[in-house]
Amino acid sequence: MDKCWGESRMIEHIALFKFKPTTSIAERQRLIAHLRQLPEMVEGIVKLAIRRDILGTDDSFDLGLFVTLADRTGLRQYGASQQRQAVSTYARRLCDQVVLFDYELDETE
Repeated sequence: MDKCWGESRMIEHIALFKFKPTTSIAERQRLIAHLRQLPEMVEGIVKLAIRRDILGTDDSFDLGLFVTLADRTGLRQYGASQQRQAVSTYARRLCDQVVLFDYELDETE
């Protein structure tokens, strides 16, 4: 538990995916389909959004996953979920790089 904020704030989990050049369109679509199924398989997801990069530069990531979770307990449960871990393993096989970022939403968000 965070000594300053406690457990009650909602959490935003962001995952950015940079695909390998050899990753096919079908593999990318399969990953997106798996990601979209996560709310049905993992308890505690309040909202999930998937966005594709529009610039396509060398510095850009190809895909972004944005997951809102009820609180830090939900984040821990999400992280420990076998379904999420299976999707993560699949994604890492398709990607050169995956970056994760988690933060607390303030009360106005």
